[in-house]
Amino acid sequence: MPPWWARSWRTWRWTAGPLTTSPCSARRASPVIEPARVLPTLYIGAAPATRDDAALLARRGVSAVLSLQTDGDLRNLGLTWEVVLGWYRREGLAAERVPIEDWSPEAVIAHLSQAVEALERLLDAGHTVYLHCTAGVNRSPSVALAYLRRIRREPLGRALARITRSRPQAQPYPEVLALLR
Repeated sequence: MPPWWARSWRTWRWTAGPLTTSPCSARRASPVIEPARVLPTLYIGAAPATRDDAALLARRGVSAVLSLQTDGDLRNLGLTWEVVLGWYRREGLAAERVPIEDWSPEAVIAHLSQAVEALERLLDAGHTVYLHCTAGVNRSPSVALAYLRRIRREPLGRALARITRSRPQAQPYPEVLALLR
């Protein structure tokens, strides 16, 4: 049985007309419809769940994706990294992956430097990056926050406000906030 969030996830889906909500299985959902713009070249959000989501990212001007999903996260969505990577390649998107276990602030902290370095590398190469975990709530906002603090030297309050303004559901782990003080 899929985890609770995959069974009950409500997502925004684009139809021929206005945006509507529909209860979908996570596998068919399109949670990426509105990537949250943190910086002109950095977006955060939920994991692309379909080939159309990857195409939408490309249409929005994204040129690279940094995934924080583990094999288990992908398996819960009925996907593999190879399938998702194929979607990105078809759209001409560069892709990197730093798998970080979900629901684990310790795992985020253990991989934070590696994830920030990967993000910095993509941004320094001139890419517009879509940084995502599965739901876009803890891991990707935590990594974006660390990037803003460590690389851009933004004060913690300003960096956190920037992230939560662009993605109100973002909840970086308190342990990450304490580390970045």
